[in-house]
Amino acid sequence: MSIPASTIIASMGVMLNDVAQNLYTNTVLIPHIQQAVLELQDECVSNSVQLLQAETSEEHVVAITGTVLPTPPTDMLVPIELFERPWGSTNIEDFEPMVHKEWLPDEAQDTTLRWWVYQRDAIAFLGATTDRGVKMHYWKLITNISGSSDPIPTIKAQNFLAFRGASMAARFVGENDTRADYLDSMAQMALDKFLTISVKAVQDQPARRIPFSRKFRRYIR
Repeated sequence: MSIPASTIIASMGVMLNDVAQNLYTNTVLIPHIQQAVLELQDECVSNSVQLLQAETSEEHVVAITGTVLPTPPTDMLVPIELFERPWGSTNIEDFEPMVHKEWLPDEAQDTTLRWWVYQRDAIAFLGATTDRGVKMHYWKLITNISGSSDPIPTIKAQNFLAFRGASMAARFVGENDTRADYLDSMAQMALDKFLTISVKAVQDQPARRIPFSRKFRRYIR
């Protein structure tokens, strides 16, 4: 479920004591929401939150010359795992996991691809002597916003995005460190709650993470 960025902006106006947005206009606030979205994306990947996991459709890797994934998704952040099966198979159980390597082994091609590497934003293979079908699980980028009507991808992180965005606006626009520090502490609590709920939904155990205040110390003047 998504929400419009205007909902986050309205919350930020309240937090910044500027409901009418006389100082903190959309133009001022949107860059701070964009930064908060990027930070949320990093947190999701670091804590294996499935909000950002996706799967490709099967791709055809041709025999002999097929040494890269033909059309990697444009919203890919990094790959997680790859699977292969004979091209043309319709049996899902034919998919076998491939092995991730830092470098491709110096070996001759075989009937299967076996290995994959991720280098220079490309997924490469040694190649195989037969046509193969490959699918991939990957971490996807959160589509960032450019205007107040753009959707925010998850309502569950609404509080974090509002508190964190408002904190940066208070610090760098309003030059109010006291308000910024308070909003950062609220952002930490919102982020912890979001991650705990999201991780427990998959692992049924609490999330363990680096405290927010230490991770984002670089933003404090």
